[in-house]
Amino acid sequence: MTSAASAPRYLMLARCFPRWSLIVLPALAVLAIVERWLGGKAEAGVAMYLVVLPIAAGTGLLSRAREGKLDLLLAAGVSRFAVWRTAAIHALFIPLAGALLISPLAHGPVDAAGIASIILRTLSAGVFTGGIAFAAGLVEPRYLVGVLWLAVRGVFAMSPVTFQLLSQIEAARHGGPAMEWWQALAVVVAIPEMILDPALDLRLGVVMLLAGTVAIVASWKWFAGAEFAGKRQE
Repeated sequence: MTSAASAPRYLMLARCFPRWSLIVLPALAVLAIVERWLGGKAEAGVAMYLVVLPIAAGTGLLSRAREGKLDLLLAAGVSRFAVWRTAAIHALFIPLAGALLISPLAHGPVDAAGIASIILRTLSAGVFTGGIAFAAGLVEPRYLVGVLWLAVRGVFAMSPVTFQLLSQIEAARHGGPAMEWWQALAVVVAIPEMILDPALDLRLGVVMLLAGTVAIVASWKWFAGAEFAGKRQE
């Protein structure tokens, strides 16, 4: 019998969760741990994890519902909210929890305030990219936003202004003047995990966190009010 308890397995069978992420994300977490063990820091593993996280957040949930692939689940009395919540937990919140666990590994020994800052910055990057990608990824192509962010990173890396911006971040890290707010905004939109750098104002991370939270809430509103193209309605 289909129930809320079996919803994760049902959504897995409906191909709402990317199977590759079950291998890739844990592998990147292990990479971060190995990096820390060998070199004292885990910057590459954590950064790669945050790059992959928004790609893995796409579920195609709304597309599956419109195709009728969730009809048995809904007909069994599982609410739309329970379906959406299950998708959000497995595609976004569990990977995000993994990022929060490994993010302190990217740095050397820090005090409690430093760990709190690292976790908040990681949460900001993860919720920002993951929340937007989860919301957009309710429909096909579900990986579009995450892949676009990956492409933007490549374009940004080749841009003539990149060296100047990175030089300003490096200078700010050593006590130089902070970047202009619009420059910092451009950097974190193009490469969101750059908010992990303490040279960037933490208030920008708070803005990212709020933006991602709004996207997550909007995804529920969208799924709750969507027509399922003639399929079973609640």
